[in-house]
Amino acid sequence: MAWHHEKSRYFTVRSAYRLAVSLRDVESDSHPDKVRIFAWKLIHGGLATRANKHKRKLEAEAMCTICGAEEESEFHAVMRCPHATLLRNTMRERWSLPEEQYLKPTGPDWLLNVIGMSPPDTASQLILILWRAWFVRNKWTHEGKWIRTMASAEFLSSYWNSLFTIRQDVGDTIKGKRPILETCARPMVKLPAQGGLVRP
Repeated sequence: MAWHHEKSRYFTVRSAYRLAVSLRDVESDSHPDKVRIFAWKLIHGGLATRANKHKRKLEAEAMCTICGAEEESEFHAVMRCPHATLLRNTMRERWSLPEEQYLKPTGPDWLLNVIGMSPPDTASQLILILWRAWFVRNKWTHEGKWIRTMASAEFLSSYWNSLFTIRQDVGDTIKGKRPILETCARPMVKLPAQGGLVRP
């Protein structure tokens, strides 16, 4: 027997503590939880888009504030808006994502349909991209801060690699554990238009 969390292969309290902190950060109210909540809201039409706010008389207009091309529905915000499309296309160079022909607004269950026909890792990566597109949208809408596509791509790649590493550690340490984001995958930027938008 060997303790693979230490180079010497011997158990130490320090290495056990590091492992515990890693698991705590992943399993607690951190990014994976936020991604799962985001996916649930997206599937159930619960994101605070301008279209949803307009229906509730909370917004005077429903048009997307980033591109101004159409109403900001859930699908537009995370899929059709130019910044979301560019992020997805950029990540295609790094990840194997579902083909664009399957990423269409076929109805309320469009995302569940895509998830259902995709391998768990592919579905998880797609949801991470959608989540990041929504994060970028919120940063611009609420704080006036624009996040460049390459910065988002680097974040997603790094985050996925860290999840994979932790998942490997968990899988080697605790038999029977599922991948970190599998629960998210299972049921449960051409840049913005130039109309006055200035990239920092």
